[in-house]
Amino acid sequence: LHEDITERMREREELARREWRLNALLDQQKAIFDNAPPIVLASSGKLAEFNPAFVAMMRSSPEVLRGSAVHTVFGGRELYQAFLAKVRESLIRNEPVRIDWSLRRGEESFDVRISGRRVQMEGHVAASLWVIEHLTDAQRAEKALHEAHDRLEIAQDAGRIGIFDIHLRETQAFWSRQLLDIYGLDDSPGYVSRDRWAALLHDIG
Repeated sequence: LHEDITERMREREELARREWRLNALLDQQKAIFDNAPPIVLASSGKLAEFNPAFVAMMRSSPEVLRGSAVHTVFGGRELYQAFLAKVRESLIRNEPVRIDWSLRRGEESFDVRISGRRVQMEGHVAASLWVIEHLTDAQRAEKALHEAHDRLEIAQDAGRIGIFDIHLRETQAFWSRQLLDIYGLDDSPGYVSRDRWAALLHDIG
């Protein structure tokens, strides 16, 4: 009888320790969630769960946001469908998504970077978890630079225009892919020697 009581006490102590560790882990996860960047769980087209940072970003309240249609933060159904068209295939393949987009709060539009993926969670159908970060001025400048570069590439391809960049005090010149194509060279785009660049100049003397 004494051994049975002792064993039961040990089992209760072990159960209490496990419960304490579980509660501590849950507290840690909640602290991380509450202090993380804006996070939102979308389920069946609704805002199911989110952290305080998301509420602050949307300048709203949990009562207003919870259960709202996801398209409301995108500025309407059409804009939300455009977003889904960009990310749907990656979500179906269970691949992570990272995309720059615009959200709306009232009449105000603001640029964000959205990262997320589809998740399987009990009680949620067609769920996806998203982390949202404001685009800083530097990130917006970087995005604009990439877009300008893409437009330049298209213009060069359409007009068969090549460019080079040379610093006369240095020994190298940069050749674009289009310029290499014009000369029929197989080199990779990048820096070539200044002597090779000079040898290809047309002699007008």
